[in-house]
Amino acid sequence: MSQDEIKSIVKKYKFKSVKILMGFLLIAVFANWYLINSSIERHAELGLPYTSSDSGFIWGAIITGLFTV
Repeated sequence: MSQDEIKSIVKKYKFKSVKILMGFLLIAVFANWYLINSSIERHAELGLPYTSSDSGFIWGAIITGLFTV
């Protein structure tokens, strides 16, 4: 295999891996939003006060870590 063929293969699989990673992250962010939203609604139905854990920095760390790898 020539160097150009190897570069082409690496570029193709890098693009595929970025698409898969972005899909996974979008699904994870949506699932997180859905679970928090349903928790807020359940607390409201039961008349309990909702206390936020405010863990927004975790998503930044996860995204940065996955893209670094």
